[in-house]
Amino acid sequence: MRGGLGLIASIIAIITFQSALNLPGGVLNDRINLLHCSVPHSTDLLDAGAVLSRTERVYYILFLAFNTTCFVASLCVSLLLVSGLSLRNRFTVWLLLIGMCTTVTTLLLTYLMGVFMVMPPGEISGEILLRSSFDYLLGFFFMFAIVGLIQVLRFIIWGVRKCFAI
Repeated sequence: MRGGLGLIASIIAIITFQSALNLPGGVLNDRINLLHCSVPHSTDLLDAGAVLSRTERVYYILFLAFNTTCFVASLCVSLLLVSGLSLRNRFTVWLLLIGMCTTVTTLLLTYLMGVFMVMPPGEISGEILLRSSFDYLLGFFFMFAIVGLIQVLRFIIWGVRKCFAI
C-alpha cells in the first residue's frame, strides 16, 4: 500500500508541478502589440506573463489555487509515507485518506479549470462540455460525500472505542 500510494502521490506532484510551469494558453516572454489580435478585455499592449491570466482571469485564479492545493496535498501524502509512520495505525491511514481525497478532488478541479480556460468562447460544444462537466462534478462529489461520510463515521467509532476501551 505504501508503494502504491507513494507512486500515485509522486505522479500527481509531477503533473501539478508541470502544469504550473506550462500554463494552459502559454506564456508571453515579451510585450506584444494587440492591434491585430482579437483578445477580449485587453489594451493595445500585453505585458509578458500568462496569456490566459488576462483573458480568463477567474478561471486562471481558480486554476492556480486548485493546482497549488493539489501539489501541496500530494507532497503531504508523500511526506507521511516516507516518515515511517505505521500504516496499521488508523489515524495515519485516515490522514492519508484525507490527503489523497484532497489531491484527487483538486486535480479534477484543476483539469476542469484548464479546459474552461482554453475553450473558445461561445461555442456550442463549450456549452455542452460545461453542462456535462457539471453532471460529472455532481456525481464525483456525491461519491466523495458517501466515501467521506463512511470514513468519518468509522473514525468516530474507532475513537469512541479507543477512549472508552469497548
